[in-house]
This record gives sequence, structure tokens and C-alpha cells, in this order.
Amino acid sequence: MRNYTESKNEDDHEADATRALIEHETLDTLYAAIRMLPPDYRQLLKLSFEDGLKNAEIAATLGVAEITVKKRKVKLLEMLRRNMPDDIDLPTIALLLTTMLKAA
Repeated sequence: MRNYTESKNEDDHEADATRALIEHETLDTLYAAIRMLPPDYRQLLKLSFEDGLKNAEIAATLGVAEITVKKRKVKLLEMLRRNMPDDIDLPTIALLLTTMLKAA
């Protein structure tokens, strides 16, 4: 196990820099995909991932049935997935959204 009081070696710094670059590029791509969403889906994204509302609360806010919210969320993730690199799957996109929007 590595002693965290020791300084990192050059390989560790290089790996950290590479990881940070990949994360930054992935988030840039995700932000671009979000900007391409129709306004009603951006609103759904905000209510769900940023505001943390439950489907029933979103349905009440939007004046639609809860099943409509569920179907729109599936479509939302599919639209984002189409605009992301092929090696990023839906669970990763959902995790990025949750992390990104809660940090904002």
C-alpha cells in the first residue's frame, strides 16, 4: 500500500493528468449533448437530476402523467447517448449527470 505522505512519482502525476483530461473532454461532450436537447427535455433534466425531484413531483410540476415522465426520461437518456462517444454507456451518462449537476 502506498504511503500518502510520500510525494507522487512522475507516473502518478501523468496518470492523474490523463484522467483529468479524459474527464474534462467527457464532460464537455456531455454539456454539448445537453445543449442539443429540446427545451422540454432540458427542463426534465433539470427537474430530475439537478433538483432531484421524484417522477411524481415532476409529473405534477409539468402537468403530465407519471408514466409520461418515465418515458420521457428514457428518451432523454437515449438522446444524450446518441450524442456521446460509443464507449460511454447509459449508466455512465446517468452517473455523470448526477455528479455534474449536483456540483453545479
